[in-house]
Amino acid sequence: MTAEKHIMPDGDYGPAGHFDPVRFTRSASRSHRRRHVRVRDVLVDLYTAALAAALAAVLAGSLMVYFREQLLLAAAAPGRTLADQRWLVLPQDLVLYGASTAALAAVAVLARRLGPVSIARAEGHWWLPLPLKRRPMVVRGILGRTLLTAGGGALLQLAVSFTARPGPGYPWTADRLAGAAAFGLAAAVMLLLAALRQTSRSGRSRPASGLMLPAAAVLALLPEAAAAGYRWSPALAAAAAASLWLLLRNRLEHIPGAELVRGGAVSGHAGAAVYFMDVNELSRALAAPGKPSAAVRGRKFFHRPGAGPFAALLRADLVAFLRLPGVWVLPAASLLVCAVVILLEGGLPVYAQLAVIAAAGCASSSAVGAVARQTALLAGVDRLLPLPPAAVRGSRMLAPALAMAAWLALLGAGLSAVGAADPAIAGLGAAAGAGLGAAAVRGGYRQAPDWSVLPVDTPFGPVPSAQLGDLGRGLDTAFLALFPFLLAVFLGPSPALMVAQAAATACAVLVTLLSRR
Repeated sequence: MTAEKHIMPDGDYGPAGHFDPVRFTRSASRSHRRRHVRVRDVLVDLYTAALAAALAAVLAGSLMVYFREQLLLAAAAPGRTLADQRWLVLPQDLVLYGASTAALAAVAVLARRLGPVSIARAEGHWWLPLPLKRRPMVVRGILGRTLLTAGGGALLQLAVSFTARPGPGYPWTADRLAGAAAFGLAAAVMLLLAALRQTSRSGRSRPASGLMLPAAAVLALLPEAAAAGYRWSPALAAAAAASLWLLLRNRLEHIPGAELVRGGAVSGHAGAAVYFMDVNELSRALAAPGKPSAAVRGRKFFHRPGAGPFAALLRADLVAFLRLPGVWVLPAASLLVCAVVILLEGGLPVYAQLAVIAAAGCASSSAVGAVARQTALLAGVDRLLPLPPAAVRGSRMLAPALAMAAWLALLGAGLSAVGAADPAIAGLGAAAGAGLGAAAVRGGYRQAPDWSVLPVDTPFGPVPSAQLGDLGRGLDTAFLALFPFLLAVFLGPSPALMVAQAAATACAVLVTLLSRR
């Protein structure tokens, strides 16, 4: 033991003199970084990070001021909106409360997918089999994630409050600061509730599993109360966060090792996808795991034998689409967002409503293109099929095209019901939906960014132009298919726009079918 103590760094032993591999690994990692990282590189990194943060803050601040002024102008002199004035019935306070509830629920879902208590795969491989306490392994990580979530939520709430509530005063008035603090602490509470779900070894009796949405609905009331002048709401949220932290800290030892490794693997996968600007990999990392009950969906398609290779592939693609977990969640949420934006009391400018519709359409098409993203991982298997590549892509395209045609047709019917356009807009939307389905497949077969290509030097620093070009694959055909539809919503359907929509949809489909990549 004396020889071992001589070669081990100081401070890596517990109270009984036993070697602590967790403390030793972290101290050795710090020593390695100090020896191999130069001070000049650290200063350059700090300068680059500070400059990027300052530019982002200036850009975000300018956008906040612009939207705030537009809302003030719209409130003083209401302009044109898509819906008739009699349909603008949704109160702004109710919309903000719903948005806060959805944001808090999204924090819980995303945190549950990423862990939130997790360790890296290498650490799990070396540390978990040893008779070590798990609290020192994970307490630093979960504490940092909790503080980061609280700070990010507070900044987001402060920006939204300053923009969406254009009252007198600067962003840092007492009510806005209290509301921001309450929302940040509420987001931390949702993260801690997600962490408590990991502390049970039984998948059926995990605590707080059915309380996420009700908890989000209750916690979303705290920022509204703070905005109304009740300054006790941040203290209440802080007390809830502190209580949950103490409860979680005492139960960190009971988190199963497989759960820790799973969270670390998903977090690492998502972090690498963000670092390498790979949108498809990020979608795969955050995708919900499949459920055993989904295996029975579409079984009626297999009652009869296929009539040929294309029919068999088409049937397999349809069944795979039907068995996707949560495939309709994002399209339904996007449709709800469009309805809220159109029916908001006071009315938003028409170009803002059209921009929201375009963003919702692109997000929905990305959600229904999950089968193409999954099959793109094994592109060599498609070459083994006795079918040309265009036929394979056409089979992949059918289910997303039908889904997006139904989505845009439903949106068009809703726009017609509130007086935004003629009933013919529903048929135009169905045609545009087919183009969005093609864009979903084109984006699903997007290649990973090629980082062997050097960035282009610009006055703002090196820009990875080739990688940014790969990110636009799929969005180009999506905007091409959506543009005539949006123009018809703004101007009203006409024969010329119908012809333009048919041409744009056909162009998007042909570009996807005939692509060589």
